[in-house]
Order: sequence, then structure tokens, then C-alpha cells
Amino acid sequence: MWRLVMFCLGTTLSLSSLAYGMSPAEARTKLEQMGVQFSEDTFVAKAKDGDLAAVELFLAAGMHVDVKDKKGSDAMLAATARGHLPVVEALLAHGAEVNAKLQLGVTYLMIAAFNGHVPVVQAFLAQRAEVL
Repeated sequence: MWRLVMFCLGTTLSLSSLAYGMSPAEARTKLEQMGVQFSEDTFVAKAKDGDLAAVELFLAAGMHVDVKDKKGSDAMLAATARGHLPVVEALLAHGAEVNAKLQLGVTYLMIAAFNGHVPVVQAFLAQRAEVL
């Protein structure tokens, strides 16, 4: 099990390293070269898709980690609901609020648990997510 975790972690790190060390302008240029529009909607969509490389480029280009798309979703909600652990970890590393309250007081931890995404639940607990 630990070998699989370490392999996945290594793969995640190698994919996301694309954005490290880039200036915001370089990251935006890379997104343009990939045919990706720099917008809140596209950022949330890429998080929903689990596209770690694009999410890291958005963050490097200056996208705020907590922006919402036109429907009111944010990247953390989109990634959490689908169990995209590498994206969740990247968003947390960039300052996403682990204890943010969503509609009706629901938290990201609750969403991850409800959907059975145990590794995401563990990531939130490691970041001291509040358990109600």
C-alpha cells in the first residue's frame, strides 16, 4: 500500500513541478499555449477534472485559491467532491481554507466523507479540519 502511495505522490510531484519557479507571466503564457483560458470558471473546471498541472499553472499565474465560478463553486469543492487528492493537496498548500463553511454549514470534510473519498478525508484531518 505504501509503495502505491509513494508512487502516486512521486507522480503528482513530477506533474505539478511544471509550474514551480515560473513567473505569473510565464504561467499565463503556458496556459495560453495549452489552449486554456485564464478565468475563474476554467480554474474551477480544471480542479473538477483533476488536472493538477493546469491548477498549479493557474495558481502560479496569480489565480486566487478561493475564487468561485459563475455557479458559485470553488476549486476545493470541485476537487473534493470528485476525490482528486493531488488537486486538494495543491489547493491546501496554496492557502485554501480547510474549514470553510459552504451552504447550510457543510464543510469540505463532510463532502469528502459523504462521497467516500477516504484519502481526501485524511488530507483534511492532517490539516486539522474541524470535526463537528
